[in-house]
Amino acid sequence: MIFNGFSLQWRNLLEASCEDDWPREERWDSEPGVCIRTYPLKQMYYTFVTVTLFFVPVGIMIVTYVLIICRLWRTQAPGEANIVNINVQRHAKKK
Repeated sequence: MIFNGFSLQWRNLLEASCEDDWPREERWDSEPGVCIRTYPLKQMYYTFVTVTLFFVPVGIMIVTYVLIICRLWRTQAPGEANIVNINVQRHAKKK
């Protein structure tokens, strides 16, 4: 990836900017009669960033919450264990 710097001169402001310039592949498609440009390195980079910054953390959160829910579901509520309390707790758990 190469960064191209350029500046724009406005009436009362000089604005400097920098854009990325990704290597591209071009091929001619004879069916529609157009030149097709693709940016495979740019696509790989943004795929990696998306997976790393979004899907991995979401996956970790899902697994963690499933483990917490399973652990809470298996534990018994503290206090006296008589049949009336057990039925009330089971009914509340189902909600």
